[in-house]
Amino acid sequence: MSKFKTIVTRTLIGLGAVVLIASLGATAVSYQMNRELAKRNQEQATKISQLDGNVKDLNKRVSTRDDELKGLRDQLTALQPQVETLKNNMDAFATQASACDTLRRTLKGGA
Repeated sequence: MSKFKTIVTRTLIGLGAVVLIASLGATAVSYQMNRELAKRNQEQATKISQLDGNVKDLNKRVSTRDDELKGLRDQLTALQPQVETLKNNMDAFATQASACDTLRRTLKGGA
């Protein structure tokens, strides 16, 4: 029985040592993974803050461009009556030029 107790005791001590070493190994692996995850988390947080800054800059640009576009549309609306007047004047000029050309041909033919 004494040998059996010794074998069982040594077996349990050996198993305890193996379990302790495995536990320490698992703890070390978990610690290392936790450090890597913390590092990745920090890098991603930095990237997110940079992207947030980029989004804010782009929103400012869009707002500025929208304001510029509104100003250009307002200018176009203000100039539209002048454009119509110029078109009408050009049409009248073309009509007068055609009438003058017809009159010139008539006078040349009659002279």
